[in-house]
Amino acid sequence: MRATHVLVVAAIGLAGCPRSTTQPPDDSTAAPTTAATTTPDDGADAPPADPDCVSFVEPEVIAERYETGAKKLEDSRDGEHFRKAEFEEAMGALQFAAKNGHVAAQSLYGRTMFSVMFQGSAPEVDQRDDYVSALAFLRVAAKAGEEAAAGYLPGLTDDVPPTSEPPLESLPAPWVHAAYEMADAWIECHGLPKFTGKE
Repeated sequence: MRATHVLVVAAIGLAGCPRSTTQPPDDSTAAPTTAATTTPDDGADAPPADPDCVSFVEPEVIAERYETGAKKLEDSRDGEHFRKAEFEEAMGALQFAAKNGHVAAQSLYGRTMFSVMFQGSAPEVDQRDDYVSALAFLRVAAKAGEEAAAGYLPGLTDDVPPTSEPPLESLPAPWVHAAYEMADAWIECHGLPKFTGKE
């Protein structure tokens, strides 16, 4: 039986912060609380005491989702491609951990999503949210000092997006600007996660 290969995944965006332009998917396994009542124990700075800024779920849940997502992503490989169902499940788990402040998940999610879409075809309008999400997570991870994210694309920690440098020049400039704005809003909402190198 031939495996189904993934070229594009359903739109997955940064969420959990009211300043973000996308809404989080409903997750019945772990409900986030407001920043005023919960702070992360996984090495991230405490988010500001803004009652509208949704905080992270329990660190154990975040770590488990990252481990699950990373393993499922590796298991979904089929040569240079991924089997669609397994890939989508892996990316969902990684996205959950990423939006909850797990730096390694932010990096892995961003690098994988960007790579899969960029290698699949020229950017198309229906891929905007996926590109914005991938770049935003990469920027957060790069600003946190995660090496793989910081070296993945040029200018991820710059104040002004390098929209004229490859490969970002291939994307519409408003998408790149939106990703930087989304990442900066996430950092403003949650604080910059601290990368310990143990993830």
